[in-house]
Amino acid sequence: VAVKTVRQDVLNSDDLQEGEAIARFEREAQAAASIQHPNTVSVTDFGETNDGIFYLVMEYVEGETLHRLLRREGTLPVKRAVRLLRQICDGIEAAHDLGILHRDLKPANIFLLQKGKGDGFIKVGDFGLAKIVNQTVTDFSSNATPSSRGIIGTPEFMAPEQMQPEIGVDTRADIYALGTIAYLMLGGRTPFTGDMMQLVMQKIMHKPPPLSTIRTDIPSDVERVIMRSLEIEAKDRPQTIGDFISQLEEAS
Repeated sequence: VAVKTVRQDVLNSDDLQEGEAIARFEREAQAAASIQHPNTVSVTDFGETNDGIFYLVMEYVEGETLHRLLRREGTLPVKRAVRLLRQICDGIEAAHDLGILHRDLKPANIFLLQKGKGDGFIKVGDFGLAKIVNQTVTDFSSNATPSSRGIIGTPEFMAPEQMQPEIGVDTRADIYALGTIAYLMLGGRTPFTGDMMQLVMQKIMHKPPPLSTIRTDIPSDVERVIMRSLEIEAKDRPQTIGDFISQLEEAS
């Protein structure tokens, strides 16, 4: 197994009393533990130690992250990327079926189990962790500021509505993150880069540059599906994970 620990001071935020923070931890941990799917990292236990350390126990995944794979290989062939995305989507869809959002999908929490030749089997991890640990941003390269308080996720992969705490988020925020991951797998970079405030302004006001501007051999139908998942307004994206991946498979 792997054990992730969360200190009490990290768990608490300015607007949560200790009892509320503990209740939230238990609620999110229970939700993560309820997801039972081959393409997700299963949570088997959670609790609090005698000295106030909260912990999650989950299955240990032996392999490499999608982040490491992309760092090594740069971009992937379309059909290979879509095969990987199918497994990722199957895991996320299982969570959505239970009413659970991931909120912080990124290559660093997508794991490839090495079994024989090929890419092996994918498991998506860290469900609920972004909500349990009340960080403004989880990306080491981004500076959290008072203006970003309440924003949960990794800026490069966050939907525009996640960057506006007053706006609610739903499953379509995870679809945006999947579109960003697909864009990165095929284009070699995320649609938007910069510091937190630059990313907020770009995502709220601008559509990302088409994939074809950075890679010319992407089928136009594949590009269309990915770019649709990156629409500023959630209503303009594919409305379910199943729609997104089935359209992508059909296009490829």
